[in-house]
Amino acid sequence: MSDLKIIFVAFSENTLGRQILWGIEEIGLKPVKAYMASKQAQKDYRKRSIKRYLKRNGYFNLIWRIIYRITVRRNVRSSSLKISEASQESISAFCQRRNIPLSFFDNINNADFIKKLAQDQPDLIVLGGAPLIKKAVIQVPKIAVLNSHPGVLPEAKGMDVVSQSILQEIPLGVTVFQVDEGMDTGPIILLEKLDSSIKGLKLHEIEAMIEQLSARAMVKAIEKIRSGDYNFVNQEGDGNIFTSLNYSTYRKVASKLRSNQWD
Repeated sequence: MSDLKIIFVAFSENTLGRQILWGIEEIGLKPVKAYMASKQAQKDYRKRSIKRYLKRNGYFNLIWRIIYRITVRRNVRSSSLKISEASQESISAFCQRRNIPLSFFDNINNADFIKKLAQDQPDLIVLGGAPLIKKAVIQVPKIAVLNSHPGVLPEAKGMDVVSQSILQEIPLGVTVFQVDEGMDTGPIILLEKLDSSIKGLKLHEIEAMIEQLSARAMVKAIEKIRSGDYNFVNQEGDGNIFTSLNYSTYRKVASKLRSNQWD
């Protein structure tokens, strides 16, 4: 399938999406279109996320969470830039250089936007950090909507799974799967575990390593599909569904890393 038609979708500018695009280029493919959420969509999403987190965790944890997200995202990005050349070119700059049409959506599940996706009759929709999508989007590509999850499925579903995996002593790794309507429940095409030691590393350094592995796994999965040598395997068991970290849980993770209890 040398002419594999790919649409790339990311919610916002991020280093995972950059690395996935770079990897797709490295294997000689080029997305026919790329989409990102509009500034307003990103703003609305953040508001909804803050309200959900506040309801679940209270004001103290919300203030901590905002600070945590700002600092950790900044530190992950900084670490990613150090370990991966592919992280340095923005998604918009990449698309401009490769003449890939880049457009923006307000709601990925909107009927009009779904019509735009379907017009190109893609084989794959590749997610590079995207919002939750519904059945109508899932049904657009001929083969699959692919997501690369920063955890081993089904053991580590949901949010902040790198931290939660460290805390629960679940092996660190990534899973590329076909998106369905569940929370990280779709059939798996590729699973890879981190083979590097994390002793002495900080959380943001580990997350950057997982991010790089996640991008590489996505590209490997695309290569498998292009070659025709692939299958999707249903997940066995329910596993864990993790929610966003609160301050108490984060402290436990940080303490575990400092004590080198988990390798």
